[in-house]
Amino acid sequence: MAARKGSLQDVVSLYYFVQKLPRLLQVLQAHEDAAEEEEQAVRERFTAPLQEAHGSFEQLLNLVETAIDLEAARRHEYVLHASLDPSLRELGVRKEEAYDEIAAHYEEMQGVFGLDDGKLKLECSGQWGYVLRVTRKDEKVVRENKKACKDVTFLQTKKEGVLFRDQKLSGLAEEYMAVQREYQAAQAEIAKQVVEMATTYTPVVQDCVTLLAELDVLLCFAHVSMTAPEPYVRPKLVPPQDDRQRIVLRGCRHPCAQRIEPTPCARTCHARAMPCTPYVPAAGSLADCPPAWLLTQVRRADGGGVLHQERHLPRLRRVFAAGEPSRGPA
Repeated sequence: MAARKGSLQDVVSLYYFVQKLPRLLQVLQAHEDAAEEEEQAVRERFTAPLQEAHGSFEQLLNLVETAIDLEAARRHEYVLHASLDPSLRELGVRKEEAYDEIAAHYEEMQGVFGLDDGKLKLECSGQWGYVLRVTRKDEKVVRENKKACKDVTFLQTKKEGVLFRDQKLSGLAEEYMAVQREYQAAQAEIAKQVVEMATTYTPVVQDCVTLLAELDVLLCFAHVSMTAPEPYVRPKLVPPQDDRQRIVLRGCRHPCAQRIEPTPCARTCHARAMPCTPYVPAAGSLADCPPAWLLTQVRRADGGGVLHQERHLPRLRRVFAAGEPSRGPA
């Protein structure tokens, strides 16, 4: 919200994010019975900072629940509670009455086409206001109803389904949109203040984003290492001042290349009706090497492609690498 002009929709999105934090903390705390060193690392790096951040959001939750109409937000309408200002109360009543008429007509259309609310959806389009949507599979049910279809206008076909409306829904939607525009204008000043108050939480949000991004990367890496066809190992490190600085790699593999299913080569294997040979681990031994300098092959029996492999492993000196126990500079 700090990088661009914020909106009530941004505030609601932040509210939903904060509501999910307790579940994440619960998952992190479920591993407190792990080894003491591992539990301490998770607690200090993730659990404790996220708990502190969640505590900082308490007033934000109260602000959103007091100021923003969360029931309307579930319909993708981001407005303030009508009770916040006298000028909004009358408009709020008119808006709810208009919506009730739309909802009643929606139920009526379900009976006309014989489709329940799981197949016939009511949704708000930014271009047309409230419209009906059916899947492409159920579109024929609407078109085959000759009596009702005479009054139906098909608006758009997209991946999610077909948008349409009849003349009555078109009129009701226009009335609702007119009141909605008046409501948006009346709430503009108060909405601006709510967004400005929410913006003060930007530093805490940024801290959460940084932690979650780091956690996401580590979880992905953990998933890859745990599901790898061969186990990952952590390199054995020697101190920087040790004069035996070297890189020794044994059975070094690439976690993506080794998972590719062998396929026939267009010019060789396919022509000879021979299957491509599988991935072959690489090995290397370097002494007095700079931190990055060598290119090695993704070794296959046919001598295929080139990969920046030994070059990048020193940068991963504090994580696990795909290969057999190896040595490298600390």
